[in-house]
Order: sequence, then C-alpha cells, then structure tokens
Amino acid sequence: MLWNAHAGELWRRTRIAVDRALAPLASAVLGCRVTVAGARDLLKVSYVKVAEFQKRGLVHLHVVLRLDGVDAGDRSAVVAPPAWASAGLLAEAVEQAVDAVSFALPSPDGVLRAAHWGARRDITDVSASGRGCAPAARWPPSRASARCGSYRSSEARTRSGARVS
Repeated sequence: MLWNAHAGELWRRTRIAVDRALAPLASAVLGCRVTVAGARDLLKVSYVKVAEFQKRGLVHLHVVLRLDGVDAGDRSAVVAPPAWASAGLLAEAVEQAVDAVSFALPSPDGVLRAAHWGARRDITDVSASGRGCAPAARWPPSRASARCGSYRSSEARTRSGARVS
C-alpha cells in the first residue's frame, strides 16, 4: 500500500525532474547555457496521466507527455515547440528524470524503503511524424488515440457497470 499512497508524490517529483533535465539538454542542442528557468521560458511540458488499478491492487501509471513552446504573452496558450525541441529530447529528459527520482518512504516497521520507478517503462513517440525516437518506439496516431479511448471506456464501465464501446 505504500506504493499506492506515494505514487502521486513520485510523479510530482518526476515532473519537476523532467523540467530540470530539459535545461542541460537544451544547452547542448543550442550551444549555449540554458538555466532551468530559461528552459521554462522556452518549453512547457504538458501531460495526461491515467492511474489504472491492477488486479493485484497496485496503481499502474500511464502518462502521455507533450513538449510545447511558450508564448511569453500568454503562457496558457498552446504553441508549437521550437524546431530543436524534438520527441527525442523529451524522451531523454524523461529517461533522466525517471532514473534520478527517488525518496525515502515512512517506515512504521523500521525497514528503510524508497519510492522509485522500476525498470519496466515504455517511452514511445506517439506524434504524427514519429521523429526523434527509434523506429520500433513509434506509434501511429490512431494507436495512441485508441489507447487513450480505451481508458475512457474502462472508466465509463467502472462507473456505470455497463460496457461502453
């Protein structure tokens, strides 16, 4: 139950770590130093997260992330990212964040435990172009939308007790 209770905090810390990982990656691509604040002025990571309860009782997270550009006049506007901000850049930032994030869990029994991501992860480019990731790691948009739709159907089934197609 510790995992379920702390998965949200693990995601929150991971989300922060993704922003922090983007700064040095942007620096490498642009050839000049980009701070974390500077990266946030250039890029915005948007996401949709689905928490799925598995039969074994544990939460399993599915997250779709998107790298957007930033409109300085309207930070809530959705704008295309700069050309150098590829799916591969976002994938690398996510890999670094997932590998780096962990924190100590409360220990009522005195045993030291840490929350961290496991080795099983699937970072896949679901963009229409599929640029920036290995060919085996690309999904056509129809598959991505079908996957998202399956979660909505599953949620509808769970709430109403009836199957929704």
